[in-house]
Amino acid sequence: MLLRVATDRFVNDPAPPRAAIAEFEKTALALLPDRDPATRLIVARKLAPRIDAPPSVLAAIFERGNEAALLILQRAVAAPRALLIAAAAGEAVAACAVAKRTDLDDELIGMLAQRPIPEVALALAENAAAPLRPECFALLARQARDDQALANALLSRTASPLDQAPLFLFATSEQRRAILLAAQRSELGRSMTQPPWRAPNGAVQRLEACALARQPELFVVALAEALNCDADLAGRIVAEPSGEPLAVALAALDATQDATMRILLLGHSSLNLETNRVGALTRLKDALRPAAARRVVSAMTGAWPERRFAAEPVLDPLAAPAPSRASPARVGVAKSDAPHVLRRRRALQLAFAGRVLREP
Repeated sequence: MLLRVATDRFVNDPAPPRAAIAEFEKTALALLPDRDPATRLIVARKLAPRIDAPPSVLAAIFERGNEAALLILQRAVAAPRALLIAAAAGEAVAACAVAKRTDLDDELIGMLAQRPIPEVALALAENAAAPLRPECFALLARQARDDQALANALLSRTASPLDQAPLFLFATSEQRRAILLAAQRSELGRSMTQPPWRAPNGAVQRLEACALARQPELFVVALAEALNCDADLAGRIVAEPSGEPLAVALAALDATQDATMRILLLGHSSLNLETNRVGALTRLKDALRPAAARRVVSAMTGAWPERRFAAEPVLDPLAAPAPSRASPARVGVAKSDAPHVLRRRRALQLAFAGRVLREP
């Protein structure tokens, strides 16, 4: 009772002098050891919003544990910095409490984002007051590849579409459209002289053979090998009801239009014989540059950045003898077939193909 009276007297003074703060600190530290958890929780709630609350009193409440300790970590404005850092690096329940604070800074957010603990990641992602820098968002997005709740929390935040690419499987059609457009635009600025990425030899043919043979298990295995990901993720790509992730994967593998249609018709678990939807997905696939699709699939799988292919120099037998003269094969080529025009055309196609992601 005395502790609660002393606390009420302290918090009712909007600007207590140093002497009053020191007196409350001395009284509270003397009375806290014998108080029950309910009383400590009441005192913690009253002290949490006060910037002038003695840190030693807050630490004493925390040391005695229970719900009052978590409240100090989550809401106490004057909680000692060292206490918050230790809690962020400590047990999951304490780190979750810190992740819910409204005054988190970059250091604490970085510490929490690096913890591979689903509860901590979700608490941080759901904290709208926590500013997530791109590198921290990326850390959480990697954890969210297999976590629906965490993915939804991250997708509800304001972030760059490319940062959201790892969450493509969980994104809405509008979010997927923004991700694909961002990837397409990003690839437009890249040099055409870069070595092209190549799918594993025969990957599309194996997928098509499994689809034609109606072997869904082997189809998933073949897709996992083609995308260099685990079979669980490949299975989720195949089973996703809209078919959009599979269409993007086929674009990344640079499948032909005919192969794409056959694979979508026979390989997807829920698109069988739905020719209108297959046509829409084929148009989406055709509008995507393979490099842009690979960027998105790379983000989903987390595997392709490590896959490197060496360029294979090939001599052009039709090359002109002098650099300043056009080769016979290039004379008379329409301007609309120029590489830079094709790149822009693909960007416009994808912009118009946004409606594909909304077609039933």
